[in-house]
Amino acid sequence: MARIHINANGPDSAGGYFSYIVNLLNEISIIDRKNDYTIWANGQIYESLRSLDHNFKVIRSRKFLNFSFFRFLWMQFYLPFLLLIKRSDILFSPLNASPFILKILNIRSIMVLHSNLPWTNPKYLPYGYIKAKLLKVFKNQSLKCSDTIICVSRFAMKEIIKKTNIAREKFTYVHLGTNFLSKNRKVKKENFFL
Repeated sequence: MARIHINANGPDSAGGYFSYIVNLLNEISIIDRKNDYTIWANGQIYESLRSLDHNFKVIRSRKFLNFSFFRFLWMQFYLPFLLLIKRSDILFSPLNASPFILKILNIRSIMVLHSNLPWTNPKYLPYGYIKAKLLKVFKNQSLKCSDTIICVSRFAMKEIIKKTNIAREKFTYVHLGTNFLSKNRKVKKENFFL
């Protein structure tokens, strides 16, 4: 049994990352009943995940984590020590970044990269040039420090491998989901990457 912690803190608004994390964790809760999960989530993500039960514990994060600057500080400086205290085996970071020092702490890091825009077309990002450059530097560091990187498509995976020169073996992909899943579907139970 692994102790898996999930940093699901993000901006408090629905978007692609919101659908991705909510759908993914709902599906994992159906498939995996043996590992212990602790999820830190804020805002609408927390509201959508708080009903997970059995081997899932969902913790409401403070409102200040709605802001990217404070979320970054919390993730880089406070979260690693929480993981150490909780004796975490794995940190799953589904929202584009992960703590830089997890390798030193011997905690496996799995990160999801939702967008390649910082490397391919930073002008299309919804913020200015300086923030885009800074985010690219931080994301590069997160990618290098992660043990596994999940992209949202095979194309995105191939593209980011070319742009970063990070070893192909660290990458995999899981396609984006939808908010309109059929209630009458069969669940395919199989081993997965966590």
